[in-house]
Amino acid sequence: MRARTGFLLAALLTQVFATDASASPTAHETELTLAPDDVKQKLLAQGLIAAPSTPEQLTTRIREDYEMLQKLVKTTGIQLN
Repeated sequence: MRARTGFLLAALLTQVFATDASASPTAHETELTLAPDDVKQKLLAQGLIAAPSTPEQLTTRIREDYEMLQKLVKTTGIQLN
């Protein structure tokens, strides 16, 4: 299952680096894929929340998470190897 989850994540992250025109079909297809309740439940069972977004929204979320984690690492002095 890990390989499939990694593939899904990689597929979703391609939206971050795609242009608006090239990402639109992928974003729409991703939204349709994540819409059924059984898919949402399977993802939730793995600790994932189905939250389709635009490439711009995904980019913003990744940047905000990165900034938050960067502050956490600096504040706590966590050493990453």
